[in-house]
Amino acid sequence: MLVGRSSAGGTVVCPHCDAQVPIPRDILSEIPTAARPARSLFDTARVPHHGGTSGYATASLVCALIGLFCGGLLLGIPAVVFGEIAKKEIARNPNVGGEKMAAAGRIIGIIDIVFGTAMFIYWMSLV
Repeated sequence: MLVGRSSAGGTVVCPHCDAQVPIPRDILSEIPTAARPARSLFDTARVPHHGGTSGYATASLVCALIGLFCGGLLLGIPAVVFGEIAKKEIARNPNVGGEKMAAAGRIIGIIDIVFGTAMFIYWMSLV
């Protein structure tokens, strides 16, 4: 049986011995801190962000590196876009890192676009 604030001050029946058990008025003060219920899994406004790397910076670098070997033009553009988004996100939130990763993704993404465009022009000249 769950006991909440609404049942404070009343009694509950023990499921094992059928005895009446009183519920203290200040129910949360009687519960040890470790056993108190969590606020909410989705209550992120109260949970501080402890940093980490920007997901956009990681996506930028991954797209750029894969674009070096296949799909340079197709993956170079998202690499540059994700790098710019990461740059803005990192500037807005000082707890988020990955500046160098985002810069590397943007630079390699530009190289992907240049080489991808050159290869496309070369292939079109053969046709």
